[in-house]
Amino acid sequence: MAVYDYCMFLNENDLFELKINQHWNFVDKFIVIEAGETHTGLKKTFNFDQERFKKYSEKIIYVTFDNFEEEMKKPENQILINIWNNQPNQPDAWKRDNFQGNYIIKVLQELGAKDDDIIYGGSIDELLKEEAFYEALKLFAAPAQWSTAPPKWNFSIGSLSTKDILSGKALYEPYQPEGHPLELKYFWEATGKPQLLPTKVCRPIVGFHMDWYAYKFNLKSHIKSPMGLLAEHSTYKQLLPSTMRHMGLSTHKPIGSPSYPAGWHFTFLDDSEGDMTKEKQRSWAHSEDKDGTYADWGEINEKEELVLRLFIEHRLQKEEIKPGIFPQFLLDNLDKFKNYLYTGSVEEYIKNKVWEKYLDTGAVEEYIKNKVWEKYLDGCL
Repeated sequence: MAVYDYCMFLNENDLFELKINQHWNFVDKFIVIEAGETHTGLKKTFNFDQERFKKYSEKIIYVTFDNFEEEMKKPENQILINIWNNQPNQPDAWKRDNFQGNYIIKVLQELGAKDDDIIYGGSIDELLKEEAFYEALKLFAAPAQWSTAPPKWNFSIGSLSTKDILSGKALYEPYQPEGHPLELKYFWEATGKPQLLPTKVCRPIVGFHMDWYAYKFNLKSHIKSPMGLLAEHSTYKQLLPSTMRHMGLSTHKPIGSPSYPAGWHFTFLDDSEGDMTKEKQRSWAHSEDKDGTYADWGEINEKEELVLRLFIEHRLQKEEIKPGIFPQFLLDNLDKFKNYLYTGSVEEYIKNKVWEKYLDTGAVEEYIKNKVWEKYLDGCL
């Protein structure tokens, strides 16, 4: 059994260094997949610093492709396209995101990955605690168990299918976390082809409760949603990674809890005053969202406004950097990561930025009513 960690890559060399050190002891190969375009279709350079990571090269597999449209048209890559990519009004950005997220299937096939190999599918900013990984791994220790129930579904992605899996004799029923915005039922109804989604899978799918941070390492978000996904290669051959990720599928309760998190999600990590935030926003698929947390963010052009929205939407609170709370590699290299640490006052930042932007228009009260949680701003204004 081998353990693979894979992620898509934009420009996050510093964050990848933190991740590879945090995961080094329990991962055999790190697969980094970078495209020559952003998910919004902008041309980009290949930013992964191979020279910087030369000392880690024994475990790194770096994969690139230039153009989404050309890559998605290749016959051998049709198995990587999610079934809802052809749904009406599906933004092109999400088609690209899904395709790159599924590209790991092609890479694993070329590497000759075995069915019982363990795959950690998380964004580059989703880091696990070592003890949480081994806690999750216990769920995979038992051999596959098969029921005698007749098949309830019929699912195939071509040459990657496995006879035992396709028999329908499976043990686990995937479910979604409470409050997840996408429901399994929606995809059955939207596709009109319910047989395309399995009602059962044969092996575990496991997520993780992570502490969320945004913009800087020490700015903690109020969000508590489980992240990351651990599953066997055999499961990835039943359900594409992007399908599992977007639908929040799992077969067990997430490892960890809000009180005892299993890792860290460092979203929008930025070593500047908003330049990286703006670069991510103009690059990722959420910039085309019409509802949810990031609705209308694609219309924001000023980096200052984007940073302010991060503070407000995530209700960011400054947290002390100390052992047991943050990754050890971060604690050992605080000087290297000093530009990723917030040194000011969150309350003063919110107060000054909101006041500065909306006082002259007389719209402060309306802004607070519509955009800011009252509890978060108690005492700030």
